[in-house]
Amino acid sequence: MIFKNILKLISNDSKPDVIKISPNYIATLLLTMIFFPIVYKPQQFLLDLVLIIDQLDRF
Repeated sequence: MIFKNILKLISNDSKPDVIKISPNYIATLLLTMIFFPIVYKPQQFLLDLVLIIDQLDRF
């Protein structure tokens, strides 16, 4: 139901003002993406971080 409403909003070209994603929403989303793995899977997060840093060191 929510998904259908979102599709309606996206496909509704006659009212572009309907879609206004606030910067706060984007910031919250980014923070959630960053902190969620740290809190719930710290070991996996640290392993990923080490792998990423290792890849960066090779360049």
